[in-house]
Amino acid sequence: MSYIPISVVYTDQPRNDFNALITNVYGLGPFETYLAKRDNVFPLVSGSSFYRQILPSASLNLGFSATAMHWLSNKICNISNYVQTVGAEGPELQAFRKQAHSDWRQILIHRAHELKPGGKLVLIDFGTDEQGRYLGNTDGINMFDTFNQIWCSFLEQKRIDRQEYENMTLPQYYNSVEEFSAPPVGADKPVFQAGLRLDHIDTRIVKCPFAEDFKKTWRCGTICRRIYSVNSQLEREYLFQCLIQRPSHRGTPRNYRRLLRYLQNHGSGKS
Repeated sequence: MSYIPISVVYTDQPRNDFNALITNVYGLGPFETYLAKRDNVFPLVSGSSFYRQILPSASLNLGFSATAMHWLSNKICNISNYVQTVGAEGPELQAFRKQAHSDWRQILIHRAHELKPGGKLVLIDFGTDEQGRYLGNTDGINMFDTFNQIWCSFLEQKRIDRQEYENMTLPQYYNSVEEFSAPPVGADKPVFQAGLRLDHIDTRIVKCPFAEDFKKTWRCGTICRRIYSVNSQLEREYLFQCLIQRPSHRGTPRNYRRLLRYLQNHGSGKS
């Protein structure tokens, strides 16, 4: 059977581990590859950020992204008393919100330019739902509260200084349904004028696979190491970079080990 040619473009930041991607796509690891099931499929790789146009205009039939676009294009400021915008208040929260709205419009305008007429864009992203729930705050312990408590304990014990604590502010923002929906709705909006329309949006709670494994094994150390191993390169680098004031980053591995030990000793809650 002859198939029409399909080009699949994988894109991430240049620092991404593209070797792991290539290993999976070409079936060189433990996973079966779709390339063995059909001909005329051509995988390509791009190191361009989604804050830029990645593909030529009107060249994309289907775009897909999952759990990535909560990362902002830059950190507009530090948060003085928390590690993420879910705990921010006042001018700090407003600054992040303004940056997030601008970034979201920019992302959608670039994707609108890339899509062919009739093309579809499917985005699965972290956000805040109608009940105020978000990643790490769906049932039981709040993940970011726990993270902030750990970071505060490091500050109190002088393992980090005040600047390092504030540097841990994550450049993230969880849009609400209304914030996700706003750019492509309204004829006077740039995203709408670029041709993008909203077909459907909803919110869902997805069970954490690590939490499910933990319920079976109760081996927190193993689960923590697995979580760390699948975190994005960006997340790991950001944790390390917040401690840049330490000579040669010598404090970074030590503080990570302390963080891991804390999780091993306090890992029975849900989030």
